[in-house]
Amino acid sequence: MRKTTLLCALLATALCGGAQAQDDVTYSLVTTADGLTNGTKYVLKYTGPGNPANVYIYEETPHTCNDNNGWQGNGWNATTLLGENYGIVRRQANGTSDAPSFTADQTQYFFTLEAGDNGTFAIKSASGNYVDGRDFTDVVSNKGVPVHTVSSTVNKSYFTFTWDSGQSRWNIGNGAASGRNYLNVGNGVDGGCVTLWNSPNGNDKGLWQLYAVLENAVTVTVTSRVDLGNGDVRDYDSEKVSTTIGASVAAPTYSYLTLAEG
Repeated sequence: MRKTTLLCALLATALCGGAQAQDDVTYSLVTTADGLTNGTKYVLKYTGPGNPANVYIYEETPHTCNDNNGWQGNGWNATTLLGENYGIVRRQANGTSDAPSFTADQTQYFFTLEAGDNGTFAIKSASGNYVDGRDFTDVVSNKGVPVHTVSSTVNKSYFTFTWDSGQSRWNIGNGAASGRNYLNVGNGVDGGCVTLWNSPNGNDKGLWQLYAVLENAVTVTVTSRVDLGNGDVRDYDSEKVSTTIGASVAAPTYSYLTLAEG
């Protein structure tokens, strides 16, 4: 058996295979502050504590609360509080431990972050309304505040996104000093909405996963190929890579390759 060591530049070719439809999306789990960027779309997944957990949130708009479940004080439905044609931020009916799998036409699950001061972000829904983080004073004591969306002319709240290293999740809060300062989900207000809530012991501050939305994404197979000359071309390695339409895919670089020939 003869072994030949090639110290040469390899001819690597990206071959497209198994591509998803152009209007599909893929998702990237965000675990550092660098992954929170102005103008990027995200899917927000509530992981707990409590039940339900592992549910994605979306905006139902327009919406009027028909059953306030005894959570709010007098005048909660008044337009002076929330503005006209406001929506409500809801959770999915059933939880899932999987990564998101929505198609691009399910944009009600997508939220865009808009950067504010000191690392804060406004959360913009697919309708163009903003998640409302106001802490109303007329809410019944020790009850949560159902979170609605409003236009920027009514209120454009900014939230802090704090990484909880112990739980490997995000806390999303409005920065208020009172007890109603973290996004959470529950069974109140017409059967399942997002609330502003925090219990005295801090267990209900909410723990979230964030997924950055990569629209028009495709999956390509990158195959490394070496040309030995005289028509002897060999494929020796391949991997699947997620990218976006029109983007370049960088092939891996190897300094040398050892081939065994019999």
